Amino acid sequence: MIKSTLVIGDCHFGTKTNSTQWLEQMTTFFQTQIIKSIEEYKFDKVIFLGDLFDIRYSTNTLVGVKVKDIIRNMVKEFPYVKFCFLSGNHDYYSPRKEDMHYNVYEMVFGDEFTLTYFNANFYTESPFLDEDGDLFLPWFFTEDKELFAETLEHYSHENINRVFCHSDLSCWDSDMIKQMNGKPVYSGHIHTPWIDEEHNLYNLGAALPLNFNDVN
Repeated sequence: MIKSTLVIGDCHFGTKTNSTQWLEQMTTFFQTQIIKSIEEYKFDKVIFLGDLFDIRYSTNTLVGVKVKDIIRNMVKEFPYVKFCFLSGNHDYYSPRKEDMHYNVYEMVFGDEFTLTYFNANFYTESPFLDEDGDLFLPWFFTEDKELFAETLEHYSHENINRVFCHSDLSCWDSDMIKQMNGKPVYSGHIHTPWIDEEHNLYNLGAALPLNFNDVN
């Protein structure tokens, strides 16, 4: 049975050159929108679709500590909720897939976080199919089409209900779409919503949309 799920697009903590004003706005957004929604609608699962952080090559200490506090308080407040954090391109320090271990989730949270909070799950270095049939594909596994095909072949005999990733679905070619076998795909990465109902593809947009005019 598919559980009630809250899916959240890109947050980009640390944007506008680690602006403290933007950090305050995002903190308020979490409290007034995300936390309030979990309380009100009693979601079983909350999924972040990647790019929780903004600056891929370095993360400001203040931003990292603040985000860790926010996430820690959230997973503690809702121990019955499964929280899933998918890595996007901005969450990695390098665009090289052999360096995917070097990501902001490892730096900010680390293994001790997931050992302490069993309801927090980070998908950064490999795909993961959970007990609900939700397949999580970190950014590298959709950007490399060969790796994408290998991954889908690996899970071809599994019961996949939904796919979550961090990719511009409007750029998927017919081969990638065909490999989905009609399964719904929900993605971050693109900051405005884009939907292809015929093929069950959904770019959900950013939590607070940004464009290239917002860089730095």
